[in-house]
Amino acid sequence: MEGDDEMRNLIVILFGLGLLYCMAYLPSFIFFVFVGQYIQPILGVSQKVFFMGLNVVFVTLFLSYVFLNHHRQRYH
Repeated sequence: MEGDDEMRNLIVILFGLGLLYCMAYLPSFIFFVFVGQYIQPILGVSQKVFFMGLNVVFVTLFLSYVFLNHHRQRYH
């Protein structure tokens, strides 16, 4: 039974990260429209790579905000 719980937790974590990655497309698109379209040619990367990088950045920022904010609130 322990293996089933671990597999279920892994699936939930992967689904959650995938959902966060998909949700990061909106801020990535907004950033690309206003700033990124001018930066992308300078960096010399394709639009797909640029969006993937932005998505990773926004997911990382969101997760760090959630965990750091949760950490601060626990000790107040």
